[in-house]
Amino acid sequence: MQNETTVLDSPPLIFICYARKDNQDDAFKRRSLDRLLDHLKPLERQRKARIWCDKKIDLGTQWDDEIHTALSSAKVAIALMSPSFFASDYICEKEMPKIFQQVDAGQTILLPILLSPFDLGSAEFYYSDAQGKEKVRSLIDFQAANGMEKPLIGLPEHEQDAVLLRVAQRAREIVSGKKSEVPIGGERGKHTPSNLPRSQTETFVGREVELREIHDRVQDESRLAIFAVSGMGGIGKTELVLQYAMRYRNAGIYLGAVCWVNAQQEIGSQILGFARSCLGLQLPEFSDSSELVAWCWGHFPTESSLVVFDNVLDYAEIENFLPPVEERFKVLLTTRSRIESESVSVLSIETLLPLQAYRLLYETVKDERRFEREQIQAAELCEWVGDLPLGIKLVGKFLKVEPDLSIAELLAELKTERLKQDGISQIETVFELSWERLNAAERQLAMLLGTFGKAAIAWELVDRSVEFCREETAWLLLEPKALRRGRRKLIELSLLQRSGEDQYQIHPLLREFFRSKMTQEEQRWITTAVAMVMIGIAKQIPQSPTLEMIGSVTAAIPHLQAVAEDLKKLKSREECGIAEDEDLIWVFVGIGRFYEGQGLYADAEPWYAAGLTVARTLLGEQHPAVATSLNNLAGLYRLQGRYEAAEPLYVQALELRRTLLGEQHPAVAQSLNNLAGLYRSQGRYEAAEPLYVQALELRRTLLGEQHPAVAQSLNNLANLYQSQGRYEAAEPLYLQALELYRTLLGEQHPDVAVSRWNLAALYANQGRLPEAERLLVQAIEVFQQRLGNQHPHTIGAQDWLEDVRKEMG
Repeated sequence: MQNETTVLDSPPLIFICYARKDNQDDAFKRRSLDRLLDHLKPLERQRKARIWCDKKIDLGTQWDDEIHTALSSAKVAIALMSPSFFASDYICEKEMPKIFQQVDAGQTILLPILLSPFDLGSAEFYYSDAQGKEKVRSLIDFQAANGMEKPLIGLPEHEQDAVLLRVAQRAREIVSGKKSEVPIGGERGKHTPSNLPRSQTETFVGREVELREIHDRVQDESRLAIFAVSGMGGIGKTELVLQYAMRYRNAGIYLGAVCWVNAQQEIGSQILGFARSCLGLQLPEFSDSSELVAWCWGHFPTESSLVVFDNVLDYAEIENFLPPVEERFKVLLTTRSRIESESVSVLSIETLLPLQAYRLLYETVKDERRFEREQIQAAELCEWVGDLPLGIKLVGKFLKVEPDLSIAELLAELKTERLKQDGISQIETVFELSWERLNAAERQLAMLLGTFGKAAIAWELVDRSVEFCREETAWLLLEPKALRRGRRKLIELSLLQRSGEDQYQIHPLLREFFRSKMTQEEQRWITTAVAMVMIGIAKQIPQSPTLEMIGSVTAAIPHLQAVAEDLKKLKSREECGIAEDEDLIWVFVGIGRFYEGQGLYADAEPWYAAGLTVARTLLGEQHPAVATSLNNLAGLYRLQGRYEAAEPLYVQALELRRTLLGEQHPAVAQSLNNLAGLYRSQGRYEAAEPLYVQALELRRTLLGEQHPAVAQSLNNLANLYQSQGRYEAAEPLYLQALELYRTLLGEQHPDVAVSRWNLAALYANQGRLPEAERLLVQAIEVFQQRLGNQHPHTIGAQDWLEDVRKEMG
């Protein structure tokens, strides 16, 4: 028992593979092994690691057995490469093959150092893998601490020490068991702008070879700049690429930026959001998001940047958003699909090797005695779930939360469950077993979470959805305490991961599984609850959202889109549990305003169009929601300058509102105002004026004098008069509109700034330049604070101010 304890307590071993000739020079500075040992000595003194090289072999010892024993337990192997190193038969035939076997199994991490020049491509090592299949590897596949083009012997002494120090630091990180292991290079990139998601794994094992291959191939300038990691669902593609991005960002390989894009969400808006929040860019106005994204790529840092597109289903969907083919950009994709493009180099990753899978299960459960008793059963369990990381983590969590459950019992339970659920896969069987371990309330929570989009979920949205169900029906079992317990249980079983402060996420495969578990009645109530919460958020998005508003709702947009996609699938009003007809289109309106407010008109259009289709499908042609949808789509066309497409929609909306609501209704006034605005944009002033006048009178009658809509009508009619050169008629209307806006909205509202700008333009046209200058300065200050320096309003007002000051001399 004492020997057993000693073995368990002994620190990890660092094995140094070297040629004795390289450490026999009289000058200490030429003895690389001794210098490396000095850098590693603190690890040994602090009992963080055992350092082993053949100097440790005592006289009379069976040296071959001792080397093999030490090498078998090595966590780190450091190879000091030189011509003498490769000339050694023992190194090439014994030590390096054993090291490669352990690297492939995820047991050992190899850190090479090139001491002196040598043709690394000519040095190949032959060994057998775990299945007995012969393999061949070269050290050129691995990143040396000093690079393959900078042998240690050719570097100044201080640079040599820097290389040896980095190796010692890297070894310390590995043996200390830190989660975020970084490659040689330290923490140079810790301040690199990035938006990497939180890692969903406690232990990352078994993919060291793939990590190095990704890096070597991405960095190889003779290869293509776009690189895809391909594999089946649950195999760990996202986590592998995330680990790569974290490691090599921290190592200082990517000092420009590391941008992570979920390809199952709006791609353009994610890139624009990164440019704003991580790079601090103020975005100009362009006609569509692809042009604006191209502008953003052009304004990325000049240093090397990594761009990741995760979960790409169709390469064509991301093609227009890729960065330009420049040396500073490296692009990584993850995909389950086959990518047919000559522009993309693909690495297909397979399931874990048996030893890697076993190690992942062991690290997940962390129960030494259980694994000592059931080594064979543990290996069989890994094989049964197909050596898939997702499946191994899930069954590992079963064992961790149920310490009295043997591995053999769990394996038998899985086999029985699969027989009951005829035709399902092993991973689906694991899902089913997880499902059986949830009580009714926990299952309801899982189904609720599956209704949200494929993005991080703010727990506040879950609370609000549960509260809606609680108020509307006694069906929901999730009382506050049960909700917290349910969340804890899902996390314990790895069915839910915490992705940030009060942010949670589920795997896409689990999301689909949870959704499939809903009965028709459950689906109606749960989807309605989530929809009503998201509709509430959509209603908060104004026609012209400020930067603050865009930032506050960005995280909710994927969930708004998930609700919208569910609504698009409905065939009749009876299928939908949303009570109010007008609420059916609000998610489409909110998403459309989100993109339209940023000038992303091409992104807004499909959502406005979908809102119109849903309104017609569920409510019929003769419904106010159809008129609203026509009006919204027409407004977008007007902003795009597509006047001929906008006019018939505006006319239809006006006629429909008159028919359904009567002449005396605020919505009719809105349609009159909008159609007049279109005519003004076309220069059809005589057609516009009576509509503007009607809209103003209607609003005064229906809403009273003190209403923002009245101020809007005053402003618009004044704009028309100014366009006609009727300055004396325009001024009193502008003044009334400005005073109303200030009273109703406050001095810092963008509409107040627009009103000042309009009045300034009038004064400039009248030659009243000092008054125009004062109003423009006030307007620009508000635009900059509320909309940003690159907003069209800010730029337009600044151009006006520049022209006014030139004219003033």
